[in-house]
Amino acid sequence: MLGKDCTDCMLDLLSRGKFARVIACDPHQNIYQFNNVDGRYLAKMGMNYRMSLPQSFRFGNDIAQLLTRIARTSPAPADPTFQVRGMPELQTSLEVVEDPSRAIQKLLGENKKMTVLARKNSSLFFEAMNVIASLGENKSISFIGGFESFSENHLVPVMDLFYLGQGCTDQIQSKFRNYLTKFPSLESLRSKCEREQDMEWLPKFTIYDKLRGQMMGPEKLEALIRDIEEQVIPSQQADVVFSTVHQAKGLGFQNVVLLEDYLDEATQEEYNIFYVACSRVSTGSLFVAKSSMQALDGPRGRKRGREAQDLDFDYLDFLDDDLFPDDFLESFPEENLPEDFPEHPEDFPDTFEHYTLEEEDTQEGEEEEQCFEDDCFDD
Repeated sequence: MLGKDCTDCMLDLLSRGKFARVIACDPHQNIYQFNNVDGRYLAKMGMNYRMSLPQSFRFGNDIAQLLTRIARTSPAPADPTFQVRGMPELQTSLEVVEDPSRAIQKLLGENKKMTVLARKNSSLFFEAMNVIASLGENKSISFIGGFESFSENHLVPVMDLFYLGQGCTDQIQSKFRNYLTKFPSLESLRSKCEREQDMEWLPKFTIYDKLRGQMMGPEKLEALIRDIEEQVIPSQQADVVFSTVHQAKGLGFQNVVLLEDYLDEATQEEYNIFYVACSRVSTGSLFVAKSSMQALDGPRGRKRGREAQDLDFDYLDFLDDDLFPDDFLESFPEENLPEDFPEHPEDFPDTFEHYTLEEEDTQEGEEEEQCFEDDCFDD
């Protein structure tokens, strides 16, 4: 996904000239709306034919049914006929659990590899601490995107909050030093962040407050970071892999455990994040907390978020027919089209009647992902 300015430039380029354009998109995987990446920009793109790609080759029918359910109950619900299709021969199962932490320990006891996905960085960090505390000597962990990057962006700045609170600004060591030293006290920084809803720093305050409540200072946090660094290995070899949903987009894993920090708000983006998280399993089982499933179907799940009410276009109708003229395809010599290319949209096979989803995800660049990966709607 590209930002607004890049998207406008791309759409402008694609609207010029006479050449075939094929665009694949999945609106339920749009999870960067907080960064002004919105599907409405695609409304500028014209179209002559539309076909759906409902078939997934990543997971089996149980997961496909769950994704269909999420899409149909979201604040901007999919067409009632919308249905994701799984591969019957793929034995991916859905397990609803009371406590994801217990599911993690159960999988470890069975010597099964897994990936733990969180909505928020703070949730991910504290679950990683719990797992590390009980990890056997022959078990290992990893972080998608690398623990060094996670630490640099989320943990070292928390150490700086401790130093700022102690008045030891000379010990502030993160890349945010120039910014932090402008504040005379920790509370002045907190007040500014709360007043402006600074979604880069409020999540860090969440981690800081919880660590402070556990009587942990910067020295103990630094020692914990070193301890974690010694246990981290490449993700392909690790027993437990930790990641936020944003970092995991485009990837598939064996056994996925979702933490209990999904669907806190009834907005389309929160449903999309849950949708992406549930679609990351490619083998084994997907473990979803009972509380998340209750939120999906409960009052929060049925509530239409403000974001959905404000949309001034059909959320699923991304591509309109106004940009290109009706004779657009007539400009192409017939010999350049397949022999069986339909002349009219209604001639497409029935399986392509409805606009659905299932694109093959792509992994955004690590630098762009890390920028977004602050998970700006943290606690």
